[in-house]
Amino acid sequence: MTVAENLHPVHIWLEDDILHCSFDPHTKVTIDIAKYMVSKRMEIAGNKLHPICGDYRNVSYLDKEARDYFSSEEGQTNLTAGALIINSSLTKVIVNFYLTLTKPRLPARMFTDLKEATSWLEQYKNKP
Repeated sequence: MTVAENLHPVHIWLEDDILHCSFDPHTKVTIDIAKYMVSKRMEIAGNKLHPICGDYRNVSYLDKEARDYFSSEEGQTNLTAGALIINSSLTKVIVNFYLTLTKPRLPARMFTDLKEATSWLEQYKNKP
């Protein structure tokens, strides 16, 4: 790990063919962090397709530019699905309902439990 990587509040790794990311407490996700995340994810995954599980419970803010980038074609390159772990059950219900209406480019769901999230992502592993 380089010194620059140590300065980023995000941690990305591949485990059992699922990409994972987590954040340091009180992280504010900006476009710069979003671009770093995609770059690091691509470095780890290479040209292989993987689902991703993002643990956003430590994120205090996700700016619009970062959200737009994550939902862009570039931001979703080589992903098969995405599960986001959040703290609030109410937010989970609202966002999951929103996702059914907006039809995102990739299958996506919100969870409050890591085990449930990775279990749901199993169906998207090793997809062409």
